[in-house]
Amino acid sequence: MFANVNKKDKLRECIDNADFAIMTQARELRLAKRMARLGTETAFEVLVKARALEAKGRDIIHLEIGEPDFDTPANIIDAACDALHKSFTHYGPSAGLPQLREVIAQHVSETRRINVTPEEVVIVPGGKPIIFFGILALVEDGDEVIYPNPGFPIYESMINYVGAKAVPIRLREDLDFRLDVDELAGLINDRTKLIILNSPQNPTGGVLEKKDIDGIARTGDQFRINRMEIGAIRHTEGCENYAEIERRQTPRFAMLSAVIGENNGSIRRFSGAKTMIACGLRDRSN
Repeated sequence: MFANVNKKDKLRECIDNADFAIMTQARELRLAKRMARLGTETAFEVLVKARALEAKGRDIIHLEIGEPDFDTPANIIDAACDALHKSFTHYGPSAGLPQLREVIAQHVSETRRINVTPEEVVIVPGGKPIIFFGILALVEDGDEVIYPNPGFPIYESMINYVGAKAVPIRLREDLDFRLDVDELAGLINDRTKLIILNSPQNPTGGVLEKKDIDGIARTGDQFRINRMEIGAIRHTEGCENYAEIERRQTPRFAMLSAVIGENNGSIRRFSGAKTMIACGLRDRSN
């Protein structure tokens, strides 16, 4: 169909057939007040500037975005192309393809030592949406959310956006960038609705020990606090995955899910895009 058409014409045809909106005069828009509470991940701002320098011929070492610095493996690209050729281009179930949910449920059950059913799995296009959806579903105006600091900037941004109070729990260098469980307990009050946990921690690499997670589990159960676990899914033996590497190589490492247990007011968020080197292919890969 496109055999005699150059790339620019192909792009033009795609644009002509696409659904999108363009804000031509942003000054005419009256944004909701809550937009002022929305933060950003400044790493992406630096990425734009770095790529602009690369386009001018500069040699840039990227330290801003957390993604593998090599291309997606051929077998994953072939699988994506094969799916397109098999007409996986139509609307699918809102929670994700049943076959994929089954595989993920089995994988998490085996690696996290908890029972997960496909009905409990939801597929989303990236890590940020599920963090936002979880906070949006659990947290109301005036509630408090405890989150690790330093940490992923989206935590604080989303907490503020929904009108809640962001309460940082310091990751202490003298504890190898782990949180102090006693300090965590001291931050909890009758307005605390959610505790966000991340181990191995982004960006410090700190890893909670089993005694830490035992203490967190007791504290959460005592105060009946919801918990959100931020982790990653290991895709293949050869792919980098901090949680799996740490679990296999470090005896002191404890899986949050295994210690905290199941059916106890916890949301577990896992990401697979980085392990598949497919951060830009997130429609069905995450």
